[in-house]
Amino acid sequence: MIPAVDILDGAVVRLRRGDFSDVTRFGDDPVAAISDWAEQGAPLVHCVDLAGARDGRPDRGAWQALASAAARVQLGGGLRTVDDVEEAVAAGIARAVVGTAAVWSHGTLSEMVRAVGPERIVVAIDVRDGRARGSGWADEGRPVEDVLREVVACGVGRALVTGIERDGLLTGPD
Repeated sequence: MIPAVDILDGAVVRLRRGDFSDVTRFGDDPVAAISDWAEQGAPLVHCVDLAGARDGRPDRGAWQALASAAARVQLGGGLRTVDDVEEAVAAGIARAVVGTAAVWSHGTLSEMVRAVGPERIVVAIDVRDGRARGSGWADEGRPVEDVLREVVACGVGRALVTGIERDGLLTGPD
């Protein structure tokens, strides 16, 4: 298991089922939160730039600070282009997490893999009722098995699959 730290406006938060109007705030220092996980033995922490995910513009200014934490950081949220992924990795981010936008565009995902290597890419797949969803979970989606086959065909060996119906409920792993 990989612990997670969600970040919104510089704070450590949790969104209930991805709802930006239902936010629980846990602290003001994401680097300290990552370091807390490292002290508990986590070698890697999954972080999400929620504003970046929502707005499509990642917070590049935070990348070096996050990368300086005591654990390696796997970061997602707004990483949609090859340049985004290359810059995140260059800033010290261990793994770049890209969402369904990269999967829907096979060329983009393959280019990301060529740019930074397959070990530095994780594809986030949000699932409801056996279907991979995109566009803020609003679209009809595609069968998750089909999407996973496409991800593997692009050379990616890691996928982060989230059950949308349980996201942010603190009911344990799914």
